[in-house]
Amino acid sequence: TVRLRVSDEDGGASEDSLTVTVNNVAPDNTQIDSVDQAGEGEAIAFTGSTQDPGDDTITYDWDFGNGDSATGQSVTYTYPDQTSVTVTLTVDDQDGGVDTATRALTINNIAPSVVLVEEIGVTQGEDTDIDATVNDPGDDTLTYTWIVECDDIDPGDCDDGDEYTIIGDRVGVDLNPLEIRFDDIGSYTVTLT
Repeated sequence: TVRLRVSDEDGGASEDSLTVTVNNVAPDNTQIDSVDQAGEGEAIAFTGSTQDPGDDTITYDWDFGNGDSATGQSVTYTYPDQTSVTVTLTVDDQDGGVDTATRALTINNIAPSVVLVEEIGVTQGEDTDIDATVNDPGDDTLTYTWIVECDDIDPGDCDDGDEYTIIGDRVGVDLNPLEIRFDDIGSYTVTLT
């Protein structure tokens, strides 16, 4: 309420009042600062900004487009697998003013990495496990394909069952380690793809 009192030099006075209502102005020009593309398993930073003419406390609510959410002006999120999503930021000034911003984001597949033991010695005729260290940043199902090459034998004569025997499958899901028996002496190259 605003009051105005006016008086003259002879002691006369008058007064009036007026009620002033200040309306909230919603936040505006909300933006998301982040990348447009990233790899699966990669931590992605998101920062929100907005303009609010009042001295309001702004809350920042994030929807990552896959059912996950977070709060805060700056957040980090990791997508577990390749996807295309729309990230939504909702800002609220706690006085009823709300604004939103969206950003399209593509999460790309990252190929798994594989490391085999560089060189091992085994005994002819004994079952052996060949282990691999496999790292996949995504939440992918991995299919293992083991290839055995005879380094010092004509490729046409290098056969499973003659020079070596693969125990179990050579192609499939979660085939690590490779169970193999080398039936003939020689040098072999084992490849995992």
